[in-house]
Amino acid sequence: HKSWFDDKPLCDEIKRIAEGSYQKKGGYKDGIRGKGYIVNALEAALWAFWSDNDSFEQGVLAAVNLGDDTDTTAAIYGQLAGAYYGYKNLPKNWVEQVYAKKFILNLSKWIAYEGENWKKMEISLSSSQFTNDIDNSVPVYHQERIENKVNVLLVQRNSGCKTVPNERQANRRSILELESMFSEVDLLAL
Repeated sequence: HKSWFDDKPLCDEIKRIAEGSYQKKGGYKDGIRGKGYIVNALEAALWAFWSDNDSFEQGVLAAVNLGDDTDTTAAIYGQLAGAYYGYKNLPKNWVEQVYAKKFILNLSKWIAYEGENWKKMEISLSSSQFTNDIDNSVPVYHQERIENKVNVLLVQRNSGCKTVPNERQANRRSILELESMFSEVDLLAL
C-alpha cells in the first residue's frame, strides 16, 4: 500500500481493516459495528461485501441489519458492491424504485464522459475484477443537445449545486421538471 501513498504508512485502524479485520463470520456477534465513526462503517461495509454470498441484495440487507449507522454502512457497501457487480446485476425491482432514476443515469453517463476526457492516458489501473463488458454498463440516453419547451438551452451553471437555464437564471427547474421534460422529448434509448 505504501506505493499508493508516497511511501507513507496507513494509520493503525485502516491498516487493521486492510489486513482483514472485517473477515468475521459472526458479523455483529464478533464485533462488527456500523457506528457513526467512518472507520467502523468502512469495516462493516467490507464485512457485508465479504459475506454477501455473491448477492448485492444479501449484502445490502446485511449492512442495514447490523444496526447503528445503517445508511452510511449501506452507502459504502452499495458503492463497493455496485462497482463490483455492475448496474445490470442490481436487483431489478430495487432499480425501478430509485427516485429520479433517469436523471441519475444521465448524470452518471455525463460523469463517465467527463472522466474519459480528463483521465491521464499514461495511467492504467489493472484489476482482476475489471471487465469491459458492455452488457454490464449503465444504459446510455440520448447524447445530443436539446432545448426545452421555452427554448432556453440548459447549461451547467454553478448556483448552489444546481444546474439552471442560461437565461438570467430566472426559471430554475427541479429534478422532477427536468425528468418530465426529458421524458417528453423521448430521450430513452433502451
